[in-house]
Amino acid sequence: DDPVSQLEETQKLHDQVRRNVELWLRRMPEAARKQIVECCGEMPAVEHLYWTKPHGADWLWWLANVLPIHHLTKHSLLGMVQLQQRIKVLNYNLLRFFKDTWTMDVPKKP
Repeated sequence: DDPVSQLEETQKLHDQVRRNVELWLRRMPEAARKQIVECCGEMPAVEHLYWTKPHGADWLWWLANVLPIHHLTKHSLLGMVQLQQRIKVLNYNLLRFFKDTWTMDVPKKP
């Protein structure tokens, strides 16, 4: 893939996953959402030019913290240097966790 199409694919995936997380938070029971906010704070806003940051968007790290995923999966995220790879792992775990519960905006395979 050329760098421009890879960046566009990363941005599209980022936006889809962000929408899914926002949907999850809106549909979450108020008490659960309150516990997340008390423990981890609100989900960070999307930064301008997040793809240029060495570690990507802050909200992805927030998601990794609040998702009930295995600690080894969380540790593997730390070693990932490609933003797209990190987003895919988080999206996979988000979809796996909610596959039977929520209607999500599932990214289509290219």
